[in-house]
Amino acid sequence: MIRVPVDKARQLEDGQMAPFPCGEFQVLICRVHGKLYAVENLCSHAKTPLDGGKLEEYRVTCPLHGAKFDVRDGCHQSPPAFTGIISFEVEDSGDAISVLVPEKKPVVDPLGGLIRTR
Repeated sequence: MIRVPVDKARQLEDGQMAPFPCGEFQVLICRVHGKLYAVENLCSHAKTPLDGGKLEEYRVTCPLHGAKFDVRDGCHQSPPAFTGIISFEVEDSGDAISVLVPEKKPVVDPLGGLIRTR
């Protein structure tokens, strides 16, 4: 795992989210009830960036087809997605904020990003 500094995430207010490059990942950092959460900024259904969607409480909604994901652990919450997204640990020492990401991006989708349905 590598620790990637994302100090600008401190500027996020409750209910806001923003994408950050973190190694091989594009990470979506969300602030909910004063706490920062990080998930991959990519819908598992259609490989669409989630940062154009909507954050409501702990759910981020994909702007393309409306799939919902829990930002606390990446679990999918509604169709058309049927798999979750990668979540990452956020470290906030008070002085610095970092996201822990793997050095290499794992191959998660053997279909190569094709839209998947049940």
